[in-house]
Amino acid sequence: MNRYLLATVMMACALAAGPASARDRTTIDESFGAGALDLRGLAARVNVRLHDSGTIRLRATGPASWIGDLSRHAEDGALVVSAGPVQGFRAGSAVTIATGFGARAVTRIGGLTMATEGTGDGDLPEVELWVPAGTPLTATSTVGEWDIADLRAPLTIEVAAGQVAAGAVTDATVRILGSGAVTVARVDGDLGADLSGAGDITVAGGRVDMLTASIAGTGTIRVQAPAERADLAISGIGTIDADRIVRKPSVRVSGVGTVRTGFR
Repeated sequence: MNRYLLATVMMACALAAGPASARDRTTIDESFGAGALDLRGLAARVNVRLHDSGTIRLRATGPASWIGDLSRHAEDGALVVSAGPVQGFRAGSAVTIATGFGARAVTRIGGLTMATEGTGDGDLPEVELWVPAGTPLTATSTVGEWDIADLRAPLTIEVAAGQVAAGAVTDATVRILGSGAVTVARVDGDLGADLSGAGDITVAGGRVDMLTASIAGTGTIRVQAPAERADLAISGIGTIDADRIVRKPSVRVSGVGTVRTGFR
């Protein structure tokens, strides 16, 4: 199992056991000189905002033990923020992830994370990041509620369980490996959309050069921006809706699915 996903699931499972008291929570507020942002295995309510400073500012509030394990270091010019790994989780076991939109039962079967809706209130850590416009962002094994500003830069995001809303970006790679919903307001560049669990990916606008979209689970990929070229594939149960493709797309369907391109 990916160690960052393992850390995310174990940490979120611990949070689901009950909210921390006020005295158990702590806050850090730090600034770093870096040209990119790399977030790994964060289960949190995350807000990425813009500011005029040339630095990246991180403000995080959560259980003292979680803050203590939160790693911050520079790597290849990027600020890397990751949750500390926790041992003891076995692939195939089920845990509960508590988020602001309810609890999810998550099961790992092979390389696939499946999540189902439940009930309950979450007490996730809160992470705020301020970055200069044009800062590339990579986020892997994400859990929780994420809100990302108009970066006008490349975005790569991998969702294990949660909801993500992002503004205008250039090249974008969006993956759902568990269950979730990702909405990107605008993509101006290449777009890769990969749904290997259950959920929805929506791109509302922009202009896409090369669209690569695939579904190996269940859900919908909607691309409302025009795309010059496209490579579309379904091997599960789902729908790819990209009806503004300029050139004849490559389309492959091997499961019970639907691809709508609008190409004539």
